[in-house]
Amino acid sequence: MNSTAKVARFTALGVSAVWAAILCLTGLDLHDNTRTGLSYLPSIAGLLVVLFDLWLWKLPGVSRLTGRPHLWGTWKVKLQPSAHALIPEGGNREAIPGVMIIEQTFWTAAVQFYTRESASSSISTTIVDKTDSKQAKSLLFTYANSARQEHRHRSHEHSGTCRLDVTGTTPSSLS
Repeated sequence: MNSTAKVARFTALGVSAVWAAILCLTGLDLHDNTRTGLSYLPSIAGLLVVLFDLWLWKLPGVSRLTGRPHLWGTWKVKLQPSAHALIPEGGNREAIPGVMIIEQTFWTAAVQFYTRESASSSISTTIVDKTDSKQAKSLLFTYANSARQEHRHRSHEHSGTCRLDVTGTTPSSLS
């Protein structure tokens, strides 16, 4: 289980436990207003979890506590094929300019990558801590790539994996 799943699960369990403890263990004769107020507690907790996932984690103080990097947005990319890449005859071995769009919440991320010749979309993503640094993270994802029609004779549809390394919570570059 990854750490984000642990946070979500423990939050849900904690709210439920507090709610159950107040209702069951206090032995108080609850008035209708109190009972009504307590009945909203799980809904309020759910709303807070959604607000956290979408927006609250981006706040500077909260962001520092979570350590989750802010990767969303549009990034200019230069893709450099390795010397060992299995590029067919006539394929491009030069640096390939492109655009990468990252959509991100606290618990999810999606990556789209576009060049003049093809488009890629992430299938699954995760952000993990790098073992050799306290501030460095890696965005890992698998993707499906599809070339434009005029390039399919030499660039077949394929799947692959990618690792983008980043340092800090508001990076200006990825590698």
